[in-house]
Amino acid sequence: MSDTTAENTTDNELINRIYDKFVFAIDTDGNDNPEDYFTANALKKLQQDYDFDCEYAPCYAYYALRTGAQDSKPDSEDVSKISKVEHIGDGWYEVSYIDMGWSGMTRVKVVDGKIDDYERCAPDL
Repeated sequence: MSDTTAENTTDNELINRIYDKFVFAIDTDGNDNPEDYFTANALKKLQQDYDFDCEYAPCYAYYALRTGAQDSKPDSEDVSKISKVEHIGDGWYEVSYIDMGWSGMTRVKVVDGKIDDYERCAPDL
């Protein structure tokens, strides 16, 4: 396996772990430290994107990494999962997923084994 392939595999595992633990909160025990998964740049952006009152700072908008859907898609299975992670170059990955039955895509940038930046590609619902 080439270094690039190994790096992409490691980044892919990181992205899947972040979506399970933080974004979809499927596999979380509440004790996960976001600093282990996100750079200071990404954490700052997640704090800036937080839209609610923050009772116990810091508060992070992990929902910025998913669709803007508030409710499950009617007649869907209410599933949230990653469908595909594709490396598009320069540390950026396109993450395609199902979010409560809605299709979505977010680009994330990985720097030194952590998420450093992100941008939602799918339209807000």
